[in-house]
Amino acid sequence: MNNLRKIQKRFSRLTSGVSDERYALIAMQKVANALSSYMESGAAIPVDTHNLKDSTGIALYSPGGVLRTYIPTKKASTPKRTTGLRGVSREPKWGIVELVRVIEQGTTRYKNGYHLVIFSAMPYAGIVNNITSPYFGRIKTLAAMEIKEIMRIYKNITANPV
Repeated sequence: MNNLRKIQKRFSRLTSGVSDERYALIAMQKVANALSSYMESGAAIPVDTHNLKDSTGIALYSPGGVLRTYIPTKKASTPKRTTGLRGVSREPKWGIVELVRVIEQGTTRYKNGYHLVIFSAMPYAGIVNNITSPYFGRIKTLAAMEIKEIMRIYKNITANPV
């Protein structure tokens, strides 16, 4: 969602004694909580197992590493075997295992500043999103709505989605 340094300059002080950094983290957690609630809901995902849903989660990164993760409750009962994807292992994969793996990999990429990152870690997530995207489209729409609401409440906050 945003690098903390980019928003600190414009983030208004609403209460004395509470830092801009704290307000930014609260805002990022508000977005993450709303998205996590949606992902945990009964929202339909267009695949035959729950592994894609299990692999869709959120991480908040700070300069010290992973600050907080939002990992869904495991729903898949069998691993998903990917077929027909070039360069992708055809071995069965568990969505929750893939999500934990990419969140850990994110500690290198998102080590500078504070970042809210939404992941969908199964190798076929992009294909599902291109073919039919109601689930992913709703996640994106909900994220945009939450960010817009935060920006309305905290009038001087800015967001730079990547």
